Amino acid sequence: MTVTNVSVQPHNGPSGINGWLILPLIGLLFAPFHYLLRFFSHLITYLTNNIWVTMIELDVSKGQQIFISVTIVVYSLILLLTAVISTILIFHFFKKKRSLPKHMILYYIATAACKFVFGFAFVYISNLLYGVNHEERFEFAAVSMMSFIFTFIWANYFNESQRVHNTFIH
Repeated sequence: MTVTNVSVQPHNGPSGINGWLILPLIGLLFAPFHYLLRFFSHLITYLTNNIWVTMIELDVSKGQQIFISVTIVVYSLILLLTAVISTILIFHFFKKKRSLPKHMILYYIATAACKFVFGFAFVYISNLLYGVNHEERFEFAAVSMMSFIFTFIWANYFNESQRVHNTFIH
């Protein structure tokens, strides 16, 4: 049996959880709490709100009632799932898992897409039940745009950064 010597190549450039890489980590550390808080506040809002009475009073069609109910349940489940996924990503971040950069990019894309889809759904529901609210539409558009800009910036960072490459890939 022969033992081969494998030489370790030194990293060229920065490595480790420093520099700009600290910002996504800070965001991840707060993410589980943020999504759990949103889950409970969302749940309390829709369980105690008069949305169900309003649907009956406005004679909302069965199809629209099903759409509203399914949207609320799916959104609640996605908030819980996002809290779990962000917790897993925190552990992968500190373990410096090789797959973390790709998972972070997917996480950013998925959260931006969910904000867009569910933001649109909730603006539709709000308009259906309470009438047109232009301020709410503007807020939805602004949040969606910021989410996509944020995703573009951090996805490029995780894809192109020498620090990310040296910390997680090598």
